[in-house]
Amino acid sequence: MQDAIAIAKAKIKEKFYSEFPPYPKDTDLTHHVSKAGLSALLLTGAIIGFGGFSCMIVAFASSGGIMNFITGWLTSISVF
Repeated sequence: MQDAIAIAKAKIKEKFYSEFPPYPKDTDLTHHVSKAGLSALLLTGAIIGFGGFSCMIVAFASSGGIMNFITGWLTSISVF
């Protein structure tokens, strides 16, 4: 009985990996490392962008509206 279960597991595993190989044959470790690095950079950029967007929304709310925000921004950069 144990041999039949082991054979059945091996056949299922062989069938699964023949249809869905774990890694393509032409993929190496550097490809996966570069994908992980790019994902980390994109995630960092998304977090920074979300922080900037939330700061802009808070500035709109605290300045009294979009027009007051724009006039305040133009005043602050034209003071030079």
